[in-house]
Amino acid sequence: MIKLCVILSGFLFINPVPEDLKKMRELFLLINKNEAAVNRLKALAMQSKEVEAELKTAYYAASEMATAKYLLSPSAKLKTFKSGKNILEQCIEKDSTNAELRYIRLAIQTNAPSFLGYNQSVQDDKLFLVNHLPSLKKANSELFTAIYVYLIYSRQLTAAEQQQLSKQSL
Repeated sequence: MIKLCVILSGFLFINPVPEDLKKMRELFLLINKNEAAVNRLKALAMQSKEVEAELKTAYYAASEMATAKYLLSPSAKLKTFKSGKNILEQCIEKDSTNAELRYIRLAIQTNAPSFLGYNQSVQDDKLFLVNHLPSLKKANSELFTAIYVYLIYSRQLTAAEQQQLSKQSL
């Protein structure tokens, strides 16, 4: 009985995802539809002590860019978007192999209005994520699922990439 408890407790502590990170991921999915989600994501990213610095900074940057959508002044919209963009790009410069950072940027770039010109990394991020999903599936199944679903429904994949992704999901 004691062995069973030790084994089960071991499973509970293998790579646990902090609750704040789970909530950030949930809110991130809503930022294009809900201003309250943007504000909650921004507040959580600023105050969380559970999530690594680069990741919470990236979610903060995403919320900053999404804030622009809800502002009235065109100049304030542009200034706010650029501020968030610069923050996110700095995060990725520091850790370009972090799949979650690349996913955040891909999602922002594929949803940003084209006149902003923030789409130069779409192909690189998409290929990076498609190629790194197999290792992510084992390491972080929640993140794997979020990225996989996004890639499938974003309509950004070629037929060959879709085929590669379907093989990886099995």
